[in-house]
Amino acid sequence: LLVAPGKHNVALEMRDRTMKGQLKAVEGRGMEMNFSRSNGAVVVTLPTAVIVLPRFLGAAPSQEIQRKFVQAAELGVTQGRLAVFSKDVALKKAEKAADCLDTVDCQAQLAAESDVDYVLVVNVDRTVAAPPPPPPVRPGAPAAPPPPAAPGKETWAMRLSLVDADTVDVAAAAEPPCPGCGGDQLVAQVTEQVRNMIKE
Repeated sequence: LLVAPGKHNVALEMRDRTMKGQLKAVEGRGMEMNFSRSNGAVVVTLPTAVIVLPRFLGAAPSQEIQRKFVQAAELGVTQGRLAVFSKDVALKKAEKAADCLDTVDCQAQLAAESDVDYVLVVNVDRTVAAPPPPPPVRPGAPAAPPPPAAPGKETWAMRLSLVDADTVDVAAAAEPPCPGCGGDQLVAQVTEQVRNMIKE
């Protein structure tokens, strides 16, 4: 559920009963509510939080592919039983860090300013080679419309880094090999890679 910061009453309706609980939502931070059918208890917890920080290098991929990378990374975080903290909220609290997010120090500062434990940096590098030049026109040959430009060959690479805000260091990293992969094939690896990094 997406809710505004502040206090909320939450009701879980089942066939035979309704269970109610209260929580105080923190801006940008995920929370867990556990309902026990056996004793009616409702427990609210704040899991360890992670900021997902995507960085797209080289030739920028489409907005749709960028969104898929972020969603896959966030799914890996939640499957690892951690909570996603909003990157936008964190950047509002650490404006100075926004200018140097390519460094571990600033990535850790981004998390520390929001009392977040980790930053998951998703570096995606896309290179597009220049297409081959068109064949030369023979002297005296009749003029013809130029052929459509051939698309350049794409090369993708990805590196995942989990930065610990306390130690200001990389706690875990992964650089999955994927020769010949396109963007969608690389996205398909993200969730499992992130989940495995968190388990470490």
